[in-house]
Amino acid sequence: MLEFLIVGRSPLGSAVRAGVLGALFGLIGGFLFGGRFWGAVFAIAAIAIVLPIIYAISKRDNPALPEPQKPETPAKSVEDRWDGQTIPILPTRILDDTAAFWNRLGFHERARYTQGQGYLLMKRGEMEFHFFEFPELDPKENYAGAYIEVTDADTLHAEYAALGLPGEGIPRLGPIKDEPWGMREFHLVDPDGSILRFGTPSQRRS
Repeated sequence: MLEFLIVGRSPLGSAVRAGVLGALFGLIGGFLFGGRFWGAVFAIAAIAIVLPIIYAISKRDNPALPEPQKPETPAKSVEDRWDGQTIPILPTRILDDTAAFWNRLGFHERARYTQGQGYLLMKRGEMEFHFFEFPELDPKENYAGAYIEVTDADTLHAEYAALGLPGEGIPRLGPIKDEPWGMREFHLVDPDGSILRFGTPSQRRS
């Protein structure tokens, strides 16, 4: 029974019981050998020695809980940081002629700059083309072009065909057809020889 009181079932419980017993024995011893005054002194001394031990053991057995960590904000992907729109920049010999041609195709002039080298912006819905002035351009030697994925290539092709665009020469409108790479598309050559391909994924039509 005495061993249980002194040792206990945990270090903290043992220290507490040891402090109580030390204070009790100090009080009894003080009364037996020195009266009430010395009994109180011995009891206080026993408590003063044991309390730091109790505190140290309690800190070891019950460490402070770590502060909750704030969830890290996930780093933005490359796609998020560089999200934007791709706009083709094509050559033109005469800004007015280019603006008139693309206006027939449903585009409107968004802006024009004439200081220095002329520059033209034409836009229709989400589609936008930029044109820089290049008077020396030979349309037959022009290799500029762009690919534009659209929602419905058939409807767009029918609209352009209704304008009476020729099927040969410059400018011209090509036929619409299914390509082996999974796109249904057609090409359009503008008055300056730039070739624009408009296509819709074939599976989107099924």
